Amino acid sequence: MISLLASYRHSIARPLITAGSLIVYLISQIIILTIVAKLGHDMLGIQTTLSDEKFLAIARTWESSGLTDTYYLHFYLDFFHPLIYSVFLSSFMALAFNRRSISGAWNFMLLLPYLAAAFDLIENGMHVYLLSDLNRVTRGAVLFSGICTNLKWTIALICLFGSAAFFFTTRNNAA
Repeated sequence: MISLLASYRHSIARPLITAGSLIVYLISQIIILTIVAKLGHDMLGIQTTLSDEKFLAIARTWESSGLTDTYYLHFYLDFFHPLIYSVFLSSFMALAFNRRSISGAWNFMLLLPYLAAAFDLIENGMHVYLLSDLNRVTRGAVLFSGICTNLKWTIALICLFGSAAFFFTTRNNAA
């Protein structure tokens, strides 16, 4: 596994992969944001809530306003989006690791963006399942979905800002 991760780090730590996946990610994100703009702050609210009451309130508002299909429309990209951002984040992390000469013992961290993507896909699946029949909305289901969402965001942001800190700051080698 160690040599596999070292090989992966060597393969993914390429500026072209980082830049290319970032560009594809940004295009995808802009399209998604354009699609869901009508949903306003409820878009983030339904994703991050741990409350079945709040989830149902948002879902019912969308249903009565005819906006549920708008939310469904974003899934055409949002089931691919996690793969795009995980490639970007993993590549950026690998470049940052190389720039700072981080030991190969830490290569397992390059898999964290894919864990975030897995949580994102679970969230997406849960939302399709729950919104297709609001009778399925339970405290446990919303709690599970919300925890997946919040873990996704936490892991992705730690990967992004941690990599940026390693990549863009200079190393102080004072003795």
